[in-house]
Amino acid sequence: RNGDSALKPDITAPGVSTISTASSTGNKGYVLSGTSMASPHVAGVAALVRQAHPTWTTEEVKAAIVNTGNPGGFASGAYRVTRGGTGLVSPAAAVSTSVIALGDLVPGSGEPGKPGFLAGFHNSNLSFGFEELGANFSETRTITIRNHGSTQVKLTPSVAASAQSRPATVSFGARNVTVPAGGEVQLSVTLNVPASSVLRAN
Repeated sequence: RNGDSALKPDITAPGVSTISTASSTGNKGYVLSGTSMASPHVAGVAALVRQAHPTWTTEEVKAAIVNTGNPGGFASGAYRVTRGGTGLVSPAAAVSTSVIALGDLVPGSGEPGKPGFLAGFHNSNLSFGFEELGANFSETRTITIRNHGSTQVKLTPSVAASAQSRPATVSFGARNVTVPAGGEVQLSVTLNVPASSVLRAN
């Protein structure tokens, strides 16, 4: 994303030669491609997640959708993180999940109760932004894992590198995390990128 180099897009939905209702026609359809058709798919999934979990915050609804994206939903070799986000939107998985992972905390601005106030919120991904690497890069950020289920869950964090990944290593603050029912835990994530490997990759 321009401006702050945050990771985009978040998710992918069907949007090529999609038929939908043509307005003011009674019972006819209209075929269109692009975000005009993909966005309503995701909006519909968000409505289903909200219906299933009416007490969840907006950031939690979004995280449920983004966390459950399916990279395997693309044709073989067609998936790219920079074009497809976490993968193809998966309505059933987004609705049924009780555990969500939240990334960067975006700070709020202004004063509560005053015009222009913006509350802080969590992103649905973890982004290290843009860096001009004149030296080796290393930075640690935090993932917040929330468990809305009725039983505790034990998770093992791992990294799945894609064919487009640049040479880098990712490490976690713990080999396993246990999230109690109705609770949350924080997990540190450290990204290490040797400047020389990025230069070779370019």
